[in-house]
Amino acid sequence: MSARGLGWLRDKPAQRTTKRYQAPRGALLTGLPPTSDISSFDVLGTADQGPLGQCTGVSTSQAIINGDVAALVVGGANLEQARQNVVRSSAYALYFWGRYYDYMSVAGASGTFMAQFQRQDSDAGSSHASVCAGISAMGLPPESAWPYDPSYDPANDGPTCKYRLRPDQEAERLGFDNRGELVVLGIDDESQDQRLLDLVHALAVDKHSPLIGVNVSQPFCDEAFDPNVAVDAPSPKQVVGGHALHIVGHRTEADGSISFKVHMSWGEGPFAYVWFSHGYVLDVGTQLTIVKRVPMFQRGGA
Repeated sequence: MSARGLGWLRDKPAQRTTKRYQAPRGALLTGLPPTSDISSFDVLGTADQGPLGQCTGVSTSQAIINGDVAALVVGGANLEQARQNVVRSSAYALYFWGRYYDYMSVAGASGTFMAQFQRQDSDAGSSHASVCAGISAMGLPPESAWPYDPSYDPANDGPTCKYRLRPDQEAERLGFDNRGELVVLGIDDESQDQRLLDLVHALAVDKHSPLIGVNVSQPFCDEAFDPNVAVDAPSPKQVVGGHALHIVGHRTEADGSISFKVHMSWGEGPFAYVWFSHGYVLDVGTQLTIVKRVPMFQRGGA
């Protein structure tokens, strides 16, 4: 079993988007498909974040890529063509900028405080809002330009570890070329029934891969559960940390309840995808966010 990195931080109220995703007026849950599955859009496959807390970078990268694939499919490309024509973005770069913008939100710092941030930086996790802020400012460097370092060892963590380093100039240039208008929408209605409707509509109709941040328990981290049976939210006493993932499908259970298929980031095997109960997905400890990219331009070399 590989090390289990945790690192989701809840969006602070000042960071949280005020824009909401909502199903069209008059839409009913009974009028939507009973199942959906867009896991075939997952270009990254079974990503493994290793022991780092970079789950927000991994999940955001995957959700944006899935959105790019969906846009190409809707535009007429077949699925395989679409998968081959999207750019895998660097989760390392997204995690770096997520931590930086989280630091800025606490310290009230600006771009001139980069050196100060890097002196204090650590594998502290990040919020989805800060990762999105980094993408809006710096774009999406491709994975090939700033790849994951599988040799990372938490026992030897230090300022020269790659995850702590700002992406180099070439990676940032390519990220800038691959930037776009980032649309960030919360699934935040006060009514659980409305949030459930909005989430199913986003998956089944608009083919979004919503981001989800959840609190998790030690048995969850130890994979001490059946991945094909919907997991319920842990009690407050069971929580050991926060984890960020993205949702790729739903199903209607025999009792009429709805469960959600979630893409993990802890490697291959039977736990690459697991199921969450709707109670877990709609728990007060979770946050649901839709992120999609509208490309602005693509220059040569991107």
